[in-house]
Amino acid sequence: GGANNQLESDELGTELDRRGILYAPDYAINAGGLMSSALELQGFSQARAQRHVGRIYGIISRILELASREKIPTWQAARKLAEQRLASISRTKLSYLGPP
Repeated sequence: GGANNQLESDELGTELDRRGILYAPDYAINAGGLMSSALELQGFSQARAQRHVGRIYGIISRILELASREKIPTWQAARKLAEQRLASISRTKLSYLGPP
């Protein structure tokens, strides 16, 4: 379903992986809802919507590739990529603002 925080704990995500059940975290797959709202506010464009959907596909692909390469559950791979992205944004913001 589309509910946030679908798993009660990280351990359940690991158990899904152990059982061979593919799990994509909600914050990766539910990005479409947010994108849809933003596109509506900007004036809907089919081409722009397709580009945004393609980005979700790319993110899910990166999660699956990282999980496979590092032999970790998909929830861990998604979290790792999200943390890397946040760190990257933080560094960019700090360099733009200058040192504290």
